[in-house]
Amino acid sequence: MTPSSHVWLADDLNQRFFGPGPYELLMRVKRTHSLNAASKEMGMAYTKACHLIDHAEEGLGIKLLNRRAGGVSGGGSVLTPEGEDILERYDAWSQTIQRDMEASFYTCFAGIRNVKPLGCVVMASGVAHRFGRQKLLEPFQGVPVLKRVVQAAQASVFDVVVASRWDEVRALAQQSGVAVTTPQGNEISSTVRAGIEALGKRAGYLFLAGDQPLITTESLNALASALERHPKNVVRLSWEGSVAAPVLFPGYLAQDLSNLKGDVGGSALLKARPDLRRSTVLVEAASALEVKDIDTPQALSELEQAFDSETEENK
Repeated sequence: MTPSSHVWLADDLNQRFFGPGPYELLMRVKRTHSLNAASKEMGMAYTKACHLIDHAEEGLGIKLLNRRAGGVSGGGSVLTPEGEDILERYDAWSQTIQRDMEASFYTCFAGIRNVKPLGCVVMASGVAHRFGRQKLLEPFQGVPVLKRVVQAAQASVFDVVVASRWDEVRALAQQSGVAVTTPQGNEISSTVRAGIEALGKRAGYLFLAGDQPLITTESLNALASALERHPKNVVRLSWEGSVAAPVLFPGYLAQDLSNLKGDVGGSALLKARPDLRRSTVLVEAASALEVKDIDTPQALSELEQAFDSETEENK
């Protein structure tokens, strides 16, 4: 399944007067210097070619061709400067629409037939100095933190890969039935790069911290839905208008993300690109607890207590 589209210019009555046919005809005239030769190449009657050009000139309100009748020196046709200009404008416009249409298609139809789902990289390579041990293996409500994150992601519309340098973390991910990859380095940028390489070309890449045990499938799917509506924008979870994680990047930024260097992730790209930052689409989380991560044993304990309290209140 692949996208296909054609773009036309139309008048106020929605009657088309310029599109792929007239464009190709004019391009051939430009090369052959003959409307007759151009029409023959296209298997088109000369009278029809004349009609197409006349109709386009009427719709645009400009002269596209200078035509010279046959005689001793022979006839011919050449584009006017205005005709040359229209070809350039139409070509730029149609290429822009094609790029935007493809981006929108692969985002909106992700996971349908041969279109790959959006990708999710679970970032799980941190050293956890402040926690003092491997926090991703710590139980939260009786389930390892990483497993809770992975389960939420697996139930979403995303294809999931866990990127980790740690054998025990990769083993837990594999036991949970999710793909794993090993970053070639101990910096965050290495984890980002490994995740993108493992997923291959996608319409979007979600970067999800492995230590957000209360992230929900509903919020992840909401991020995907937002990207469908805004296929060229970065999308991220928020709480009461404040930016949070995870962050979903459109696929065209994959190379920029892969080119990151040092102990930085996607936030460095947003910092370097004010245009991306200004156009970022925020998706409100269902709860403040969703966007919490755990850096210390105390933070883990406090999050569990807050979750218990919230659960009790909602009964």
